[in-house]
This record gives sequence, C-alpha cells and structure tokens, in this order.
Amino acid sequence: MKILVTGATGFVGSWLCRKLIEEGHFVRALARPSSDKEELEGVSVE
Repeated sequence: MKILVTGATGFVGSWLCRKLIEEGHFVRALARPSSDKEELEGVSVE
C-alpha cells in the first residue's frame, strides 16, 4: 500500500515510517523544509 506520513522527521513519524516499510508498504514522507532530516537517514522513503 502507498502511504503518506506527515511529520515524518519527528519522533513518532520517523518510527512509523520505519515500521511501515518493514511491513512492506511504500512510504512517502512529508516534513517542513526546516526540519532535521537526520531521523530519516538510512530509511527508504520518497
């Protein structure tokens, strides 16, 4: 399933992205331009 996660660089959002990918979903992440993208390093999101 294709899923859009808003707030993907936050604590819950980054955990959710990892979990959804682990379960086989396609994840598109949405975050503010000023957000720290380190939380998503190594995670295969678009």
